[in-house]
Amino acid sequence: LAAALISAGTAAARDDARVEGARTALFGLFHGLGFASVLGALNPAAQVPLLPLLGFNLGVEIGQLLFVLALWGLLHWWPSLRRLPLAPLVLALGSFWFVMRVA
Repeated sequence: LAAALISAGTAAARDDARVEGARTALFGLFHGLGFASVLGALNPAAQVPLLPLLGFNLGVEIGQLLFVLALWGLLHWWPSLRRLPLAPLVLALGSFWFVMRVA
């Protein structure tokens, strides 16, 4: 019974992880499409074709994935970095970029 409960729990955890992964990917694609609207703002007279827009979006997502993998590798090989307050630093950098873009 315990083994069945453990395997059921891990199957449920895998399903939850898949659902969260799908949600994250979907959010990332919508986020990338919103970011890609900047392409249209650069040349408002031209219509942005769908294929280049999707290609741009995919490139943004791949770039973000590479950044996360590089950061994960850095934290894996340099464990003392884990003690740095990264969340406040990221928040400060994001806030700075937001203010610079809006201003």
